Amino acid sequence: MSSEPDEYRATQPASDFVAPRMNPLAVVAIVFAAIGLVGLPPVISSVVGIICGSIAKKQIAASGDDGMGMAKAAVLVGWIGLALVLLVFLFVFVLIATSAAPQ
Repeated sequence: MSSEPDEYRATQPASDFVAPRMNPLAVVAIVFAAIGLVGLPPVISSVVGIICGSIAKKQIAASGDDGMGMAKAAVLVGWIGLALVLLVFLFVFVLIATSAAPQ
């Protein structure tokens, strides 16, 4: 206890601060983008991550929710996942084309 009388004691003002809520679509987007990068259905998951991330970015800009970085990362990771799938398909196509070529 303080030895000061009540009228001299400093009080903390009540805070009206409310933390912004995390946009749930940004969380869904990053999960699907990550699954698309390492998971079984890479094309579908990456596309879902890109679409959800783009929608989440628009929602966050309009509402002021938290999660803009997560939405941007989901779009980026989704495009990287699609690019990796394209490179794998291209590599397999080149292997098949060169192995079937007459010698």
